[in-house]
Amino acid sequence: MSTYRGEAEEAAARQKETAEEALRRQEMENEERRRRAEQRRKEIKEKAERAKKAAAAGLPPSAAAALAAEAVAREAKPPTSHVTVAVLGHQGAGKSMLVGALLLATAAISERDLAKRRKEAERLKESELQREDGLRTPKGAELALLDVPGGRRSLPQAVAASAEADVAMLVISAKGRELEAALKEAGGGPSTLVEQLRAARGLGTAAKEGRLVVAVTKMEEVSWAEDRFDEVISTLTSVLTNAGFSQAATVFVPVDGLTNQVDAKKAPWHTGASLLQCLDDMASCAPRPGALQVLVFESTPAAKGTIRVRGRVEQGTLRPGERCLLTPGSAPCAVEALRMAASRNVVPLEEAKSGQNVELQLSGGPFPDWPTVGGASTIGWCGSVLGSTQSPVEVSDSVKAYLEVLELPRPMTAGFKAVLHVHAATVDAEIDQILDATDWATGVTTERPKIVKAGQRLTVLLKFSRQVPVCSVSDAQSSRLGLLMLRLEETTVAVGHVLEVK
Repeated sequence: MSTYRGEAEEAAARQKETAEEALRRQEMENEERRRRAEQRRKEIKEKAERAKKAAAAGLPPSAAAALAAEAVAREAKPPTSHVTVAVLGHQGAGKSMLVGALLLATAAISERDLAKRRKEAERLKESELQREDGLRTPKGAELALLDVPGGRRSLPQAVAASAEADVAMLVISAKGRELEAALKEAGGGPSTLVEQLRAARGLGTAAKEGRLVVAVTKMEEVSWAEDRFDEVISTLTSVLTNAGFSQAATVFVPVDGLTNQVDAKKAPWHTGASLLQCLDDMASCAPRPGALQVLVFESTPAAKGTIRVRGRVEQGTLRPGERCLLTPGSAPCAVEALRMAASRNVVPLEEAKSGQNVELQLSGGPFPDWPTVGGASTIGWCGSVLGSTQSPVEVSDSVKAYLEVLELPRPMTAGFKAVLHVHAATVDAEIDQILDATDWATGVTTERPKIVKAGQRLTVLLKFSRQVPVCSVSDAQSSRLGLLMLRLEETTVAVGHVLEVK
């Protein structure tokens, strides 16, 4: 069975970490969060005080002080909404540089700390997904940015980020011919950039709408030339369309991460919204009512009889003390502690609503031990769901599904086997039956075809190697628990959703 080459190496490395080591590491990380949060709050308050004194004296405050005063005012209010953004892009596009510029623009980091961070990044090449939480937009939305490495070996991180994100931000370089080179990788087959887009289109909750913001960075390198910006749009349009993103739902914004220009003021020809305004608009997602669903991304052993879990509230409201069921396994448990998942802040929560990223401590059990990969602290629980005791989430190892076939390294027939991503869970899967196939171009439907090809829409019966939580028919269009992505030999074969749980 084909899997990502990097996954086996990552799992082997993680298995070496004992439960005690994992617990100590997390405690150290939490302490570092508290220290950075306190330092950041102190710096922002000092700058805000300078802004007040300047205003009292009738003087204009410095830009940094004014920004800090705005940040203090924003953070004093509860966030208007929560949105997780997968930051995608080709290798060398400038993703991390732009993430740093966004941290500075939202007063989540000081200029001094940003300079230190960038200097350290030059020395250490990051190969892991980097998470930045707790950013506040001008309209009060709370952002979590998942910065995905651009290399092909980092495609598993792109898949994981897409399964967690609400929207995708694609970072593209305007410099030279870097974009064109990224679209023509050696070795043939779809480029890493195309594979990232397919993951975002297949697994994100915005998959149906195809919402995407494209940040065209390194504009300073091309003197903020409008013709180069238009050329990037022209080059990308067919790529985005083929990946399933509509032109109407895609927004292009000129930026420059190195010079921290995210407001497009150096591009007077740009009449659209700035990058932060675009993210603000995308953050306006309506809460999803209904029975509780918390999608789990990782777990760590804690005190005896408890575990720590990081996840995302997909539906309903979660509160401390609530009794839940963890599936698969239907393990009864209680929420002992609940807090916001943030890299610089440790914030206890009285409740968490849909869209929020949370960290919680669970007691009860016995908790299921599945699967047996990932060691003590990592992906073993990824894709499990914490649900209501009254309305537990369905689990199954067989579904009827709708699939859009994108590319086929080899012929697809009944018995076709591949790696299947079901929301955040990863399983081996087999196409048990192909019920029908409809050609995109002609609209002609063939009942029970013996073989299918790229460019067709299928209705199939899928069998999983183990049970996973999946959504029912009524939820398939609105919940990520019904989203599917089929991959083979580092290629996304098809994307789709569950039609019926068997």
